[in-house]
Amino acid sequence: YSNDTAAPVAKGPLVQKAWAMGAMGNASHGWWSGGDPSKSFVQRLDFANDTSESSMKGYMTTARTECYATSNLENALPQGFPQGTAGTYGVGYWGGGSPGPFSTVDRVDYANDTATASQRGPLNNTRAFNAAVSSVDYGYWGGGQGPGFKSNIDRVDYSNDTATASARGNLSAARYHFGGVSNVNFGYFGGGDAGSNSSVVDRLDYGTDTANATPKGPLSAATRYISAAGNKSYGYFSQGGPSTKSTIDR
Repeated sequence: YSNDTAAPVAKGPLVQKAWAMGAMGNASHGWWSGGDPSKSFVQRLDFANDTSESSMKGYMTTARTECYATSNLENALPQGFPQGTAGTYGVGYWGGGSPGPFSTVDRVDYANDTATASQRGPLNNTRAFNAAVSSVDYGYWGGGQGPGFKSNIDRVDYSNDTATASARGNLSAARYHFGGVSNVNFGYFGGGDAGSNSSVVDRLDYGTDTANATPKGPLSAATRYISAAGNKSYGYFSQGGPSTKSTIDR
């Protein structure tokens, strides 16, 4: 992040290659699962030894793809642990996915990641090709497809994650195949497919999350198939289709 104009450096690799995976992390590790063709296994990368191959851990409850993930410990969020989260290492969640589309939410306990994930949720809506962001207390899954394009946002309460997710605000436009990134106060949903490629960045205010997200940005180009990552100050969106790209927007 301190030298983000330089070309990224190849790390890993993952144990098995796949696309359309969901990823999340805490301060020390990153976890990937799902992917095309539909997969359920979980892979973990050790950030302190990130040139080594990732290790195989547990499994999600269902093999699926396009199931996007988030955690209350990523993107430099404060290292608090809301009531209901497991241990001092935190937890992460995968939600939705294809070919369902699914409403399933799986939770992995970072301190016991060789166990099969536990089924939580579900989301308020079935959705695939969506995006996810997180505050310290809540996880949000927005947009997606299944059936039709979606603009609505579902919220999972980490302190009561067996309950059905609650409906919150909406994105400024229904779309899918986009990316999400968070900081302490806001979640950002960028790009995607709204019938044509989009460059819109929507900002969700966690303090007023029943209000609709507000357009910000935009990205430097309209694009879909986006992944995103961030720290407390910046969000990074890697541009995707329709043609293969290597561009990163901050």
